[in-house]
Amino acid sequence: MPVRAPPSAAELEARQAYLRCLSHAAHYADRDLAPVDNVALIVAPMCYPQFADYEVAMTEGLNGHWRRSYQRASDQLQIELASEVIRQERSKAAVSASR
Repeated sequence: MPVRAPPSAAELEARQAYLRCLSHAAHYADRDLAPVDNVALIVAPMCYPQFADYEVAMTEGLNGHWRRSYQRASDQLQIELASEVIRQERSKAAVSASR
């Protein structure tokens, strides 16, 4: 993958919107009973519209070859980001419960 310029304001905004959606979806879908990766498979599609906006913002300016390369890897990126958000939400919940 080529070296990317720093993220644009639109890309940062789209990423934050996507992460907020994942956080809300994790609160809705996660009961802390299933492995994080399993929950991520449920949560990630709930935020696909926001991910699509993020994907467009991230790939703006890439030539066709690199854009296609990124798009092939984007499914895995969705699961990775969803898993990370679920872990963070579980951690926050554990801290709140211990207070």
